[in-house]
Amino acid sequence: MSPRKIHLLRHAQAYHNVPPCNYNIPDPTLTELGLEQTSTFAREFPHHGNVSVILSSPMTRTLETALLCFPQEHEHRHHHKGLKIYAVPELQETSDHPCDTGSSRADLEKVFDGKNIDFSALKEGWQLKTGSMGA
Repeated sequence: MSPRKIHLLRHAQAYHNVPPCNYNIPDPTLTELGLEQTSTFAREFPHHGNVSVILSSPMTRTLETALLCFPQEHEHRHHHKGLKIYAVPELQETSDHPCDTGSSRADLEKVFDGKNIDFSALKEGWQLKTGSMGA
């Protein structure tokens, strides 16, 4: 068995990153530039055929990035079911800025309805900055 490779990817540009940065935007989405960045990545990433799992922070911008950067994996692999994206709360930023505070699981499930994202690791209040997720 050949060694496994782990590719780490930061989210594309989101609205809180637009100069002058505004960290008071709650759980921001990607900008037009961010959408272009995901398109470029999806087109140029040379290892699409080897992706076996996709993990993402449960922030809206990171889930959007994962969906748009790996469309082949998400939509077409494994008998057209695609790979799930696993939303992992431990991958979130730990600052208490509104931009780094996620949406509730219920809200994320509405926004990403039908997108094959597994939110099962998100417990009630996951987005609150307490315990190990504290700022």
